[in-house]
Formats: sequence, structure tokens, C-alpha cells
Amino acid sequence: MGRNFGYESATKHALVAFGLMVFWFIIYVIASTYAGSDYVPHTPGSDYVPSRLFAAGGVFGMQRPMIEVAWRTTCAGLCGVAALAVCDLIYARHTNARYFALHVICNCWISLLCLPDLYHMITDPIGALSQRVTTNHWPTCLVFSIHVYHMLAFRGLQWIDWLHHILMVVIGAPLLITGEVGPLMNFNNFFMCGVPGGLDYAMLFAVKHGWMSPLQEKKYNSSVNVWIREPSLVCTATLGYLQIHLQPSMIGWLCFVRGFLCLLACWNGLFFMERVVGNYHVCSYKAKLARTTTAATGQGPMSPPSAYETEEHLAVGLPGMGMRISVSHQELRALEKDKDH
Repeated sequence: MGRNFGYESATKHALVAFGLMVFWFIIYVIASTYAGSDYVPHTPGSDYVPSRLFAAGGVFGMQRPMIEVAWRTTCAGLCGVAALAVCDLIYARHTNARYFALHVICNCWISLLCLPDLYHMITDPIGALSQRVTTNHWPTCLVFSIHVYHMLAFRGLQWIDWLHHILMVVIGAPLLITGEVGPLMNFNNFFMCGVPGGLDYAMLFAVKHGWMSPLQEKKYNSSVNVWIREPSLVCTATLGYLQIHLQPSMIGWLCFVRGFLCLLACWNGLFFMERVVGNYHVCSYKAKLARTTTAATGQGPMSPPSAYETEEHLAVGLPGMGMRISVSHQELRALEKDKDH
């Protein structure tokens, strides 16, 4: 009976979260369609045409004034915060994993909005890398949104949570914007923040509600890192290196920023893959050892090591870049409390 109720509850949660995600995405599509797709680069001497927040396209890489890029990014980020607040009030705060639920919804938005640039990179990589073209600014702005909302709407965050959020908002995403890498930006966002992060937060949500064991989450997350996230980020770094040579006329400091982003993407994928995979096998071995000891001694079952007392769930890594491996300490304590019950 409990198991059937669990699956039924999981289905209901998935439908509600999916409905909220689709609702806001449809609003975005309608607004962008109404605004049109007349984004054109601003060239000196031509009539100045202001950019539009919801126009199909983006404001990055359009030779716009810095203040205009910052303003559009801020406005889009605040729109994302408002959408997350509605999802929080209607759904997330009524679950056992409020932050995880919001992150899954936001990662779905990021993944969907990255698809056009992902398709461009796959079908015409040379054209996408060699030309200075625009890219949709909304995925990066939504990365701002989820971090800002966590700081504003959640209490009792630890210093490591604040450090991660501030570095992401102040250093990480701004560097990605400054690099003007075009469609490669959302190719990176899709694999660094979008799908892999969304899958892991969905599994953490399932663990919080008792639909998945912590060790199962670690097993599946290690597979996601090995077969999806790490190869894609190494590919991103390789494409970024090629882009530097396909655009030889760019200024020196921009070349340095792009080179740093390439190294960071490669490091991020390899570093966290090693930690996630290593920790899964360590936890799996200790759990097996605990079962063997129990069978040999006939004593009560030993408590297996927590799958969340791990460095990759608490580490920040280099400033602000990458999928948020760390999760709130409040959430971790709640996970352990629920597991003991």
C-alpha cells in the first residue's frame, strides 16, 4: 500500500512541476513571438534601435552598450525570480524538498531555452564558432535567478551557500557573458547547468520523499557525470579553443577570458566526475561491508554512511562556475532526519 501511494504521489508531483514549467515557458514563447525577432547588431553611425527583453534572439554579442546588456540581464533575471516565487508559493513550499523542486523547474527552463543554440552548434559548428553572432540571454539570466532567489527566500544558509551564490552571481556568469562566445554559451549551459543538474536535483527530490535510496541517487548521478556531463564539458572546452583560432581578430583580453573559460569547463567536468564516481563506490563498498558484518555477527543492522556527507555535495570548486554541486546544509540535515525515520 505504501509503495503504491509513493508512486502515485511521485506522479502527482511530476505532473504539477511539469505543468508549472510548461505554463511559464508558454508565457515566454508568447511574449517573444509578440515582440518579434528583429535583433540586429548595433553599428556605429547607424540609427540606434533599443533591444527588447523578450525578442526572439538575445542581447549578448550584439555590440550593445555595457549598461544596456547589464540592464536586460537584470530584468530577465528578475522575471525569473518572480516566476520562481510563484512556483514556490503554489507548489514547492508544500513539498518536503522546496529548494530541490525549484531547481528542477528552473533547470528545465534553462535546458529548453538552450535547445536552439544547441542545435546550431551541432548542425553548423564552424559557422557558430567563426562568426560573432547573438545568443539567447535567458538561460544565463535564469542561472542568476535561482541563485538570487535562494539567497532571498531561504533562511539559515551556511557560509558555503553564500560563498557559492555570490561567486556565481558576481564572477562566474559575468565572465561567461564577457567572453562573447555566442551559441557556445548555451551549449555550455545545457550540459553544465541544465540537464545533468536537473536530473540530479530530481533524484535528490525523490530521495527526500522516500522514493529513492541515497545510494541509488549516487549510482545514477555517477552515470550521468561519466556519460553526459563530463564528455560534454570537455567537448565545450575543445570547441572554445577552436573558437579562439577561428576568430583571430579579437582583442587580447577577450582571448584570455575565453581561454580561462575553456580550462574551467574542462576542469569542472573532470573534477566533479572523479568525486561523484569515487564517492559512490566508497559508499557502496561501506554499505556492503556493513551488510556482511551484520550477517556474520547476527547483530542489528549498522547504519550505512550517509551518501550526502560527501565532499562533492559540499564543495564549491572554482569561483562560481558550473552545476551547483553543493546543496543547502538545511536540506542535508532534513534528508538525514527523514532517512532515520
